[in-house]
Amino acid sequence: MFASLRSRLILFVLLVLALTQLLTAAYTLNTMETHVRSDAEDRLLLGSRVFNNAIRVNGEQITNAMDILADDRGFKTSLLNSNSDEVRLALNTRAHRMGAELAFVMTEQGIVLGSNVSSLVTGKPFPIPDFKDHVRDRGYTVDVTVVNGKLYEMVAVPLELNEPMASMPKEANPLDKRLALVMAFPMNQEMAHEVSAITNLDLSFLGYDNGSQLVMASTLSADATRAIEQEVDKQRPPINQLFTTGSGRFRALMVPLATVGNEPVFALLYLDNHHLQMLSAQLQKQLIMVFFITVLLGVVVAFPLSRSVSGPVKELAEFATAVGRGESSRPPRVIKGEIGMLNQTLQQMQANIRHREEQLTFQSSHDDLTGLMNRVAMTQYLRKLLLDPSRPEGTVMQICIRDFKEINNALGYQNGDDTLCEFSRRLAALPVDAVSRHGGDEFFIVSTGHLGPELIEDLLKPLVAPMVIQGTQLSLRVATGVVYFPDQGRHVNELGRRADIAINLAKQNSLSLFFYKDGLDESHRRELRLIRDLRRALANGEIYLVYQPKITLITNRCNAVEAMIRWLHPELGVVPPDEFIRLAEHSGNIGLVTRWVMGSAMDQIQHWHDAGREMKVAVNLSVRDLSDPAFLPEVQRLIDRNPTASRGLMFEVTESQMMTDAERVIKTLQQLRAMGFPLAIDDFGTGHSSLAYLKRLPVDELKIDKSFIKNISDDDQNRLIVATTIRLAHAMGMTVTAEGIEEKDSLETLQAMGCDTVQGFYFTKPLPPAKLEAWIDGPNDLIDGSPV
Repeated sequence: MFASLRSRLILFVLLVLALTQLLTAAYTLNTMETHVRSDAEDRLLLGSRVFNNAIRVNGEQITNAMDILADDRGFKTSLLNSNSDEVRLALNTRAHRMGAELAFVMTEQGIVLGSNVSSLVTGKPFPIPDFKDHVRDRGYTVDVTVVNGKLYEMVAVPLELNEPMASMPKEANPLDKRLALVMAFPMNQEMAHEVSAITNLDLSFLGYDNGSQLVMASTLSADATRAIEQEVDKQRPPINQLFTTGSGRFRALMVPLATVGNEPVFALLYLDNHHLQMLSAQLQKQLIMVFFITVLLGVVVAFPLSRSVSGPVKELAEFATAVGRGESSRPPRVIKGEIGMLNQTLQQMQANIRHREEQLTFQSSHDDLTGLMNRVAMTQYLRKLLLDPSRPEGTVMQICIRDFKEINNALGYQNGDDTLCEFSRRLAALPVDAVSRHGGDEFFIVSTGHLGPELIEDLLKPLVAPMVIQGTQLSLRVATGVVYFPDQGRHVNELGRRADIAINLAKQNSLSLFFYKDGLDESHRRELRLIRDLRRALANGEIYLVYQPKITLITNRCNAVEAMIRWLHPELGVVPPDEFIRLAEHSGNIGLVTRWVMGSAMDQIQHWHDAGREMKVAVNLSVRDLSDPAFLPEVQRLIDRNPTASRGLMFEVTESQMMTDAERVIKTLQQLRAMGFPLAIDDFGTGHSSLAYLKRLPVDELKIDKSFIKNISDDDQNRLIVATTIRLAHAMGMTVTAEGIEEKDSLETLQAMGCDTVQGFYFTKPLPPAKLEAWIDGPNDLIDGSPV
């Protein structure tokens, strides 16, 4: 059959061709298998790095949030002045807001001073010694451990208190001011799915509790999880090395998690090989088809065909090897047929890997909504800029959108997001070096060079130009705090703190632009101290009331006074009322101050009543009091506690404050009037209230501001305004009080105009109760005599 040379040659060529194709196929399959294993290893190792980075970034974000909480004056105050139950409530509230299950305060020796759970006993040491060592040695620490059978990410930040906690147990050293705030965040099913979405890998948290192996969370099905748990328990796979599990379906990597404690904890990262196995089987079929086609055609053109096939296959194998090593290799030339499909598959695989890496890198440093740099990236950029040996000078601007909450409430959150995106596009178009979003409506701009006020105003003009969101035209208002480096700060945290001070002052003073000035840190620290000391001052008598008499002109008697608050700080001396009242309003403590004033005034009224002296006492209210849902119930509680004293109480509201939220204020005033309290408008004439509002106000008294009373005898315009106001008030059934009487001529002029009541330094300055009583009972002819 094969006796002829032609047949033998054909046989030889076919055998050589067949052998060549077999070797080529084996080489390709081996290369593909190597690539698949290498790709699986790369993906798992990349997933491991992304996983560790996600845990680290999560720890940093939690640390930053807890650091802010540890500096929060309200939180510190709640720790200092509260019993153990109140401390537990405060810790539980903050833990709930931040997503933590455990929260506690401990000393650097590890003694627990207060916690939100009963399992951590106050006064006892924290049960994990090496975690206590980390807290003592590092101050800031993030550890992973098992507590009570649950896996937690434990985060600790320093907590500095200037005095011992009220709930501090006897076992703790009361002089120990180096404390730590610790919170434990569960590494549960929800976190496993979040990390899985980032890494594109399945994962499980595997730990041990008292020697028993536990799968604490997993993104796999329950059956797959149980099977893998049993396999892992039997195999005891090596740490940080790839192994196969799940009956060969998964390639896995075991990553250690626990940093403290006696029980090991691991993260198992899984890569499903099912798709890759199907791809390999498909490739085998394609290669078999190529083999038979090649053998068939080889009868005619054996050698040229073998060469034309082996060449592209070799290129493809080299490309697969390069992809397996993660190298950026040039793909083979365009090939048709099954090998071409394989070529396209490998190119698509390479492109997908590169795209995932770029996406993960971008997401770790940019804001998801706007695409701007995030806080971490901006911090790194600014730190690098500050470490530049050439020390370039520059400008840091913190910007926020004023009243953005109202935009969200009016237009909805989706339109609010669209507004932020458009605002971000405008920021990105500015000729500056870096722009970032730090959350909410807070943005940062960094520009090299010392930008002056006019240049900054011109730079920011595009931000406030009208924009159209879903058919609605918006004109945004912004507040900007500006700080310069290195003149006003050489560290990132220092610049951030001072930019924050500047923007807060811009918002407080309704300014669009505020430049940080030297000394504001000291002023800021003074304000923080006053806010921190306010509650203590109310409790220990540093804050007290004085009373300014109100003289009724018809009877020439003093039957009413105005309560005025004073603060004598043991270290800072006299603190002006305007200063600490403003701070109380901004810090949310004005309700506390108002309750103390009302209670103290009622105690004084009761004291005078018991002594046979009937006296009306006027208490000033803030518009924040009138907007507080808890205010009216508190007033009712005071009435129920002492009905007699409450009948001597009356309230004053400043006209300028009342106009900031007129509708709500009017509603609250009507309810106070229904309770039987006389009401007065203080500083009338300074708030630009209209007659339409005036006729709706349920008030009994108008108090004309002292700016109109000063020089009333010589100023025709002031005299006309006051006379008209008195006639208008009387016509509306109100009495009139003139404030700031300093001269007898002014008093006589007001008498002639028919003014009802007067008060001022002409008679006396505000007096403590005992001196006031002596003044009233003394031989004073209040109207015709000499001023006191």
